[in-house]
Amino acid sequence: MQKVILYGAGSNALNGWRLCKYNFEPVCFADRDEPKQGLIFKNTNLKIMSPQDAKKEFPDAKWFITVGSHLLRKEIQEWLISNELASIEDIVNPIASLSLKCTCRLIETTISPLERQDIIFCRGGRFIWIEKMPGVKWAEPEETIDGFLNIRENWLNSLSSLTTTHNSQPHPCFGCALLCEKHWDDDYKIYDVVYSTTDLSLCNFKCSYCYSGKFGDASRCNSDNKHDLKELVEALERRKLISPIWTTLIMSSGEITIDPNRDNLYRLASKYFTHFFSNGSVFSHEIDELLKANKAHLTVSVDAGTEETFCKIKNVNLFSKVCDNLVKYSSEGGNENIDLKYLFIPDVNDNNADFSGFTELCGKVKPRLVIISTDVSSGLTDLRIEYLERLFELVDRLIVAGFNIDMQANVSFSQNEREQLYRLAKEKDVCYLDKLRSILAVGDISD
Repeated sequence: MQKVILYGAGSNALNGWRLCKYNFEPVCFADRDEPKQGLIFKNTNLKIMSPQDAKKEFPDAKWFITVGSHLLRKEIQEWLISNELASIEDIVNPIASLSLKCTCRLIETTISPLERQDIIFCRGGRFIWIEKMPGVKWAEPEETIDGFLNIRENWLNSLSSLTTTHNSQPHPCFGCALLCEKHWDDDYKIYDVVYSTTDLSLCNFKCSYCYSGKFGDASRCNSDNKHDLKELVEALERRKLISPIWTTLIMSSGEITIDPNRDNLYRLASKYFTHFFSNGSVFSHEIDELLKANKAHLTVSVDAGTEETFCKIKNVNLFSKVCDNLVKYSSEGGNENIDLKYLFIPDVNDNNADFSGFTELCGKVKPRLVIISTDVSSGLTDLRIEYLERLFELVDRLIVAGFNIDMQANVSFSQNEREQLYRLAKEKDVCYLDKLRSILAVGDISD
């Protein structure tokens, strides 16, 4: 197997290592940051070396640039070539040219097949007009891809002169925090294939916040009328739009562990690094093996810390089963690939009992990340200050307990909500203001 040096030992490096393992033999990390050199990169057993030492020790290795920013990747690529450490042919994920344009990472990197319905690039959020986002209906794979690429191109054109209106209606992307002017690779590639939930997806939960809300009817979910994700993936591969070198599969279609087509989906997951979204009610040995092999990631939205609240939100009495399964995934070596999520619902799960129970569960599972979000279909109204105060109680509790948290700030919270949370932290004079400012994606706010 071809040896590869992973350039960059930063926040995206572990993901690069996971992707490379499918087609290459990663031999080390390389980074110009001298304090990192000589260390072992967490969870990989690979040494971080200077680029020059890495080239000397592994002269026949290719290079994989792990950083996420396309502009920075291009700069690193040029630095490697100018310092005679690599040729363009030696870089397995090169960037030929860049363009500065008004767009977002979803439009630039994502395709989201909605099971049996249509294919889109954005599912929206609390502040995005999702009903008006474009999509193409499932058809034969090549026809479907042509339609998707055409819609994407038209949407990019509409964004190039973005105003508050689009065809005399509010533009769906106007005001979205993800939208920005940025450099992107001219050679379009799909980094995320999100096999996503619709009202026909099979699930054994009936979550109160689910935007589909029609789960559980197995008769509507038989495999005979299911579009073949495998055929779509193969067609995307033939077009060189996706590859195990750079693409992650994201499985969020109902509950995968009871999906009639799950064996085929697991087979796809054996080829691509896969991010599973599951409710955790069924322990999957297939997912467990992938987690232990660092070939998958698992996110479970628990949303409660007590049986009573869990039943109220999920409409099933499976809190203890979910907790047991999460602990089992973790105890078998997969905790570094597990995220736990808490979707904050005012007047439902915003109390001390649930905060305490959830924090205790996090202590048992030891997740890589704890995600705090809001109901993305709850509308545009900002949360009242008393709700934000309760939300901050949860954030404070988790950070003080030593957990890494993510608040999906650009999708789940308005700018005003993020600033209010930051002010609450300043008022309490917490010691982690810099960390929280980064989590909330806000600048330093004066009193």
